[in-house]
Amino acid sequence: MIRFLRRLWSDETGGPLAEYGYVMALVAIAALAALASVGTSANGALNTTQSQLVISAESYPPINP
Repeated sequence: MIRFLRRLWSDETGGPLAEYGYVMALVAIAALAALASVGTSANGALNTTQSQLVISAESYPPINP
């Protein structure tokens, strides 16, 4: 049993797989941060466009058929 535990402790065959997992986790975190930033910017641009359209529409007289 002790020999098995020593062999298990010194086995490094899964090392690269764990490193790829860490890299993928960092890439996922960076992607989420970028998407959150882009979403905030897009939201601001759309709100500005909406307010300009409302101002423009209010300046025209109503249409009475």
